[in-house]
Amino acid sequence: MNLITCLSCWNVPVFYMISGALFLGKKRNQSIRELYGKSILRIITCFVFWSAFYGAFYCFMTGKGKWTFLNQFLRGHYHMWFMFVIIGLYWVTPLIRQMTASRKVTEYFLIAGFVLTYGTTRILFFLQHLSVPHADILASLVSANAQINPYRSLNALYYYVLGYYLNETISTRKQKTLCILLGAAGLFLLTLLTIWDSSRLGTTSSDFNSDASIGTLLYTLGMFVLFKTVCSGWHPSGKIKAILTSLSSWTFGIYLCHPFILERLQPDFTVTTPLGLLGRIAGATLLVYLLAMAISALIHRIPIARKTIV
Repeated sequence: MNLITCLSCWNVPVFYMISGALFLGKKRNQSIRELYGKSILRIITCFVFWSAFYGAFYCFMTGKGKWTFLNQFLRGHYHMWFMFVIIGLYWVTPLIRQMTASRKVTEYFLIAGFVLTYGTTRILFFLQHLSVPHADILASLVSANAQINPYRSLNALYYYVLGYYLNETISTRKQKTLCILLGAAGLFLLTLLTIWDSSRLGTTSSDFNSDASIGTLLYTLGMFVLFKTVCSGWHPSGKIKAILTSLSSWTFGIYLCHPFILERLQPDFTVTTPLGLLGRIAGATLLVYLLAMAISALIHRIPIARKTIV
């Protein structure tokens, strides 16, 4: 299960990178009016509908009242944190475009962020997992580093800018190969450390496969460049293109409704053999995906819903 988690931990960061490549790209000349009236407004309307849906269903199932509903609605369902983050990224896009207009300034932002967030911070974080002498001094260093680091909690913004930068600058075969090799190294690192820490704790650890992990950063970078390299010259036929376009248009709806299906199914992973566990994970994943895709496809058949809630 740790291995499967590590293999899939690039999915959210790479979406930030794709968003950055699109929204910060020179070809996308989107005005502030369009940014708010189209991109941000769509996320807000989706949040209002789905947060109300999940909140109302929770109150119906538990018998709670209006104040619980309001609390659930404002907080959003557990998976909807992503919508808050993406609204924040869209919100600061006009400011970030001023920075990315200069390649040197963009590179400074990325280098400084790497040193402060994925360099010193992660080294100190790793040392805290070891039995090192004078742990109190280490704790003081961690505190000082956290206070001096202006990139704290800005992992999404870092990926956002990185996606733009890679999309605009990585072009030679040597550069692409290096990025893909770094991605492979990152996957190996985060998997090894996750299994080590989980074994050490006797329970699942996500300390080394989070968005803030250097392994996840390198792995995501490699996957972004790999897909860009492999797919850049691919021109699918009419039927394949139509299928991919439909699947693509349904993905946001799949994300929005899949927890509802998971919570209704509540798949059981308590099996004794690795092969049986793998089969249950694969089966549950496929089932949830297909059911969520069917719901999203049905919603897309309603014109007004297609434009507002998915």
